[in-house]
Amino acid sequence: MAVDLDAIRAAAARVAASHGLDVVDLELSGPAKERVLRVYLEKLSGRIAVSPAARKTIVDHLGGDAVVVPNGVHIAKYAGGLPFPGWPGEGGAIGFVGRVDEERKGLAVLFEALPMIRREHPQVIVTYPDEQTEYPHPDHIRVHDISLLAFDAAGDPERYPEAGEPYSPLKLYYSVWPRSRMLAMHEKFLELGLESPFDEKWLARLTKQEPFTTSIDISGHEDVRGNALRAHATQVDPNSPFWFGLPPEVQRTLHPFEEYRLARSLVGDVEGIEDDLFDRVRATARN
Repeated sequence: MAVDLDAIRAAAARVAASHGLDVVDLELSGPAKERVLRVYLEKLSGRIAVSPAARKTIVDHLGGDAVVVPNGVHIAKYAGGLPFPGWPGEGGAIGFVGRVDEERKGLAVLFEALPMIRREHPQVIVTYPDEQTEYPHPDHIRVHDISLLAFDAAGDPERYPEAGEPYSPLKLYYSVWPRSRMLAMHEKFLELGLESPFDEKWLARLTKQEPFTTSIDISGHEDVRGNALRAHATQVDPNSPFWFGLPPEVQRTLHPFEEYRLARSLVGDVEGIEDDLFDRVRATARN
């Protein structure tokens, strides 16, 4: 019996999954661009947003609504699983869960990380921390895993020889958001009579102070982070009260520091709180 694929496609429900407002450049702007998008959205039987921020973009700019269904893997559910007999084999193995051809986080990102280190010779690498239970973002977890693998393997001539000449970075840091920083933000919102994005659920998650070894004074450069986040509008709501709710002049002075924790070092451990990611690295380079 012949199967009419065109008829099946025509009858099938259409569902769109939104990461934000990824708009192809149609040489249109404002209402004109939104009208073009609505033509396509009217054909959809359902809409899924991968985050509250993505849903808000749809509601604010295109009308209608979307069901929030977070993407990712339920890591805790499978953490206690046992590997198959004989796995991994000689030389180890890399487990990759995700879309192989995804430009931002596909398998190619993993394969490019180590050659990039050997090619660019970074002295210091900064990545996401190992402890991410309070905000287990799948992208952040993947970046952490890739960074550690690449750092440890880059200087070993026996591992991935096809990736280039071995080179060892000297330090690897985890980025840290101390609990005290977020509490200070919450208190400042209340002091100014503004609604704090840190509700009771948020505050309940702040159960511990993340340790840090390094505190960098960013006075005079506080706006760089905000500008970078605004350039990533498909993932970060440009109207997010968490990132942009405080007046800029208040945000600049509230906590003009960035904290990190030294996770790997080939130049010795930290004594006290350092104020330079390249501490002892410059001396090593001169020698």
